[in-house]
Amino acid sequence: MHFQIDDINKNHKNSKFHPTFVLPDCVDASTNLEEAMKGANLVLCCLPVQVIPKVLEDNKHLFPPSIPFCSCSKGTIN
Repeated sequence: MHFQIDDINKNHKNSKFHPTFVLPDCVDASTNLEEAMKGANLVLCCLPVQVIPKVLEDNKHLFPPSIPFCSCSKGTIN
């Protein structure tokens, strides 16, 4: 996974899944949710449906109510 994060941050690409698509310079990848939320004015939640409840419960203190939250997930709960 760190290869993809480094690839996105250094080359502005996700070479593994979308090798020809160039991401804007303003897009950064991180595994640290608190770091990623700094200065955010919109949250796009793009997690597998199965993990959303736990991630949100464990990190609800990081989501200010004034920031719009949009879920972009798909999947099924078994």
